[in-house]
Amino acid sequence: MNVSVDPICIEPGFKIYYFDMVYSYPHVLEIDLLVAFRGGVLLIELEREGLEKLAKNSLKFFLNGLTRYPVIYFYQSRRGKMLSSDMANVTISIPIVMDCPKLSDETISNNFFRDDIQRFGEARDKERPEIFAVDNFLCSLLLYGAPLICQKLLTDIFMKHIIESSELAKYRVEVIKEVKRLGIIKIGRENLNISKKHIDDSENINVKSMVTFIPKLENENLRAQVAQYIKKLIKESPISEVRILHTKESHKHAEDIILEVERCIRRDVNVTPIQVERGFITTKIERLITNELKEDVILLIIGEFPKRELLKLIDVALSHPVKLRLLMWRPRIQKSSGEAIKDIRDKCSLGEVEKPELRAVSI
Repeated sequence: MNVSVDPICIEPGFKIYYFDMVYSYPHVLEIDLLVAFRGGVLLIELEREGLEKLAKNSLKFFLNGLTRYPVIYFYQSRRGKMLSSDMANVTISIPIVMDCPKLSDETISNNFFRDDIQRFGEARDKERPEIFAVDNFLCSLLLYGAPLICQKLLTDIFMKHIIESSELAKYRVEVIKEVKRLGIIKIGRENLNISKKHIDDSENINVKSMVTFIPKLENENLRAQVAQYIKKLIKESPISEVRILHTKESHKHAEDIILEVERCIRRDVNVTPIQVERGFITTKIERLITNELKEDVILLIIGEFPKRELLKLIDVALSHPVKLRLLMWRPRIQKSSGEAIKDIRDKCSLGEVEKPELRAVSI
């Protein structure tokens, strides 16, 4: 039986990163097509090889606990290409992984390429890198959040302030409210304006000195990524002094990073490890800035900086002529929404849409 469904939003290349992404290389749940409608969502996977790998590929939804939503598979038939412009001549076979209604060809063709969905894709392409953590949180609420939890979180004063700063975030919230049935919300597609705000994460950092603190970083790959970024920063700027602070507990992880950095940097760059007590990190940094480095300094925050020290560090940064950056994961967009749609229509395949990388973001 074919059921007519009018989606609120159909998004290609839908990704959710787990929340330990600040501390380790981010694991990701990737969905080829997410169809959102009032009262629920539908997950669509695109397969080019038919049913033989279906059972194995389905495991990701069970391993991630995502079993309460319908998951269906489209695979390219012998008679044509999936979602091509001439739907009348195409046969789409839909093996049902979970018990759910079958979408009709007419539903897909009528709703997938609407102008409002394409405009939303443009907003996502431009704003997602700038509000990455917020967008990831909202995407997680969309799939995992219970209605009552969503309602409480989205009406929180702090969250409302963050959401109001981005058209993409406001759009996500409207979709969440529709999916969770939190009231009939008119999604303002006609008023969807792409934000012109810009968060400074430029790689052009012109400084002579760098100070950073290495916390415990248990993930080996993250340590390698941090070392790689520090090497890149030194290579692309006139840095000659690097002070790397660590505690007794994080000494081994700091040592791993320092050895990797020293292996590839210029001989005129002085890298100095300094062990400090956890409660005196900011005090030591301020002394370095005031008495030794003085000017053209960047403070680079990595991983889980002690919260009480972080607040003091911000005060130090505001009272001295230094740059303060946070090293965090941001998506490097590899494929626009328009390109993703074209691949889906022509190839019945999506491929990699974005890849996260460490960037030094101004705070």
